[in-house]
Amino acid sequence: MTRARRSIAILRVLLAGSLGVAAWGCQRGDSTGPASPTTALRVLFIGNSLTYSNDLPEMVRALAEASSTRTISTDMVAHPDFALVDHFTMSDALTKVREGRFDVVVLQQGPSSLAVNRDSLRIWSADWAAEIRAAGGWPALYAVWPSEANFSSFPAVHESYRLAADDVNGLFFPVGDTWLATWQLREDAPLYDADQFHPGLAGSYAAAVVMVSVLTGRTPTSLATEFRMPTGLEVKFDEGIAEAIQLAATEVLDRVGAQPVR
Repeated sequence: MTRARRSIAILRVLLAGSLGVAAWGCQRGDSTGPASPTTALRVLFIGNSLTYSNDLPEMVRALAEASSTRTISTDMVAHPDFALVDHFTMSDALTKVREGRFDVVVLQQGPSSLAVNRDSLRIWSADWAAEIRAAGGWPALYAVWPSEANFSSFPAVHESYRLAADDVNGLFFPVGDTWLATWQLREDAPLYDADQFHPGLAGSYAAAVVMVSVLTGRTPTSLATEFRMPTGLEVKFDEGIAEAIQLAATEVLDRVGAQPVR
């Protein structure tokens, strides 16, 4: 079975159930400008290499700027192979949450498709959410993806992060779902990096599109398809790849239904 056929089959399973996703500010669908106040939205990312690959936080900031949305400022605490429990006990992320006055804190660990890892994700997401809310912020779950070798685990990864987001009434960024929907449109979309686990530039762009859309209320198809990072790296893809990612993100977010949380 080809990746495209597998992705279509798995996508149907994912989208058949009742899913939930929250959006910052107001209902999605405003393609004309920011859906939130003009003050910058401060976002902290806590995760591992799936977050720091391609500097996803900076890509979110740059995509928002290039798309003339509400300004997003970002910070990050991310270390290789760290889970949320590791950050709670062994990094400076907790201090940042308590002192940083962040509006949104994005939580991410590995795919967490196995039962023991799902339990850990849910337990520590709840502990993080308590700290985030005590500091005046809102928790968000960055739903990632499995490796190519574990492709059949896409539904389990989705379910783990969806449950964690539901547990804490948090924002939900369905990035793995968006990867699958992108492959349904473009089988050749280079979402994985060479190791077939970490995101390629297009994979991180898909994550940024989902996040900026949810955080600002802008439709994915209204966001920029190319822009430049402060490092000078130009985020630009072969014809049709960025558009396929945006259409996929639109489909996924429309199906799960964005609801305001504030």
